[in-house]
Amino acid sequence: MLNSLATEPSTLNQQQDEKVTMTSCALCGGGCQLKIIESLDGCQKIMGDIDDPVSQGQLCRKGHNALAIMNHPDRLTQPLMRIGQRGDGHWQAVSWQQAINYTAERLAQTQQQWGDNSVFLAYGHSKDFINTQLLRLANGMHTANIVGPETVCWAPTKLGREYTLGYNPSHDINDQTQCIMFWGVNKYHTRFSEVKTLKRALKAGARSICIDPQKTKHAQQSDLWLRIAPGADLSLGLAMLKVIIEEDLYDHDFVANWCIGFEWLQQQLNRYSFDRLAQDAQLEIGQIQAATRAYAQAKPAVIVSGNALDHNSDSFQVNRVIAMLMAITGNLDVPGGQFHNQDTSLITGRWPYDDQEVSTLSQAERDQSAGTPVIPEYFRATNQGITDAILHDEQNPVKAGFVVGANPLLSWPDTHKVHQALKALDFLAVSELFMTPTAMMADIVFPAASFMEYEGLTQGNDGAIRYQPKLGQVGDAKPDHQIIAAIGEALGVFETKYDRLLEQDPFKYFQDDAYWNVFLQPSGVDFTALKAKQRLDPTPSVKQYRKYLHHAF
Repeated sequence: MLNSLATEPSTLNQQQDEKVTMTSCALCGGGCQLKIIESLDGCQKIMGDIDDPVSQGQLCRKGHNALAIMNHPDRLTQPLMRIGQRGDGHWQAVSWQQAINYTAERLAQTQQQWGDNSVFLAYGHSKDFINTQLLRLANGMHTANIVGPETVCWAPTKLGREYTLGYNPSHDINDQTQCIMFWGVNKYHTRFSEVKTLKRALKAGARSICIDPQKTKHAQQSDLWLRIAPGADLSLGLAMLKVIIEEDLYDHDFVANWCIGFEWLQQQLNRYSFDRLAQDAQLEIGQIQAATRAYAQAKPAVIVSGNALDHNSDSFQVNRVIAMLMAITGNLDVPGGQFHNQDTSLITGRWPYDDQEVSTLSQAERDQSAGTPVIPEYFRATNQGITDAILHDEQNPVKAGFVVGANPLLSWPDTHKVHQALKALDFLAVSELFMTPTAMMADIVFPAASFMEYEGLTQGNDGAIRYQPKLGQVGDAKPDHQIIAAIGEALGVFETKYDRLLEQDPFKYFQDDAYWNVFLQPSGVDFTALKAKQRLDPTPSVKQYRKYLHHAF
């Protein structure tokens, strides 16, 4: 069942003679509602929507500048083909048909000569459903070498906690929460929509602990601030486990009934001394003890962590230790503590992790991706794996690539090595809004549309799905999902709807409605209906706690 909120996409404010159009920001995964206000002279500005349950009217710098990004004078406006040496910055404008066909030809030639995995596909954040489209292209091309930013954003936290707990817990912060531990996170700068909830809990009496090398606003406001040495989170986590176990602060009932390996954990912790762990973290032993006691003795308590924990070389183990802290203190799936959210989504395939897409290639095929770690659930290639395969792998070389909304030269590790790798490629295509350093290394550059230049849908942090109208057009920029589809058509790996030799418009037969309808199937509405309603809210669910009592872990 769905609750629908029917509104017109645009309204005219008679008092101020302004046209107001509603859309949702797609510059991160939050999905904050935006008001685009246009005056009679054509000037536009952006405001937040105070009625939006996600943002409550607040906007970050990206949201405030979404129009400036779309209308920036440095935007790419037409397809470009490299002339001269790679990276020299010399280009000639070509038609979309030329750019699509040339890209498809070069990718196909590469795979014919060097094998399916000789082509890599890369994406960045945040492209929502577009990343799924790129995974579909990779599957159609039978290449396992698709790479994203997950190794430093999502995968260590999600998989580390799933391996330990069976799921990745969220948090249920409310007036019952007695302690909040902020670990490597700054909610005032990221996902700030949670700040009001956090403030209410703190005002109701919750103590706060901040673990961060920097004196963030959380650190300034906290009862305890642990100014940890950068990258020493695992040492601190192990020290905290030692305090809880050796001082008998753990939840005996929960550990006895639901924890496997507790005795082994005790034995492992005996190998470490407090002095050594505190020295690694550059903290006083007394600081660690005080913070640990405050967390362990508060019932319920939550740990709120951020992407900083995904940036360490030992990030998977860091997140396992944090999951253990949640578990042995009995803070799992309790009111005011960590929470196991099992609500179903109104959409599918928003991110490229759905089983159907992931399982298109077999596990054996996925295991051939460049730099795949030992965790089978992480099916993608890694940044370092792609770089090394380009430069050093003679048995399974990577010779060509297609990059969508990512900038490996600024985001992959070892910039000089990445630069050498991109120079060594036989072919590289990039889809981007601007001429980034990575785009400068390409043979073909596609001008990508910003999120306000095409019709689509988004999902907010509240679970609601929203229609995203087209509000402008810069040059001849096209949406990434259409660019990917056109390349797939030209390669013959997506459904062929026309004779590519005769057709002069590679986008003519792309049906946006059909594309979005696939994602909307769980909602029971199609794209036309969503466009009419503007927004669909999930039916409010009653939170159920301690679900493990009935279903185990």
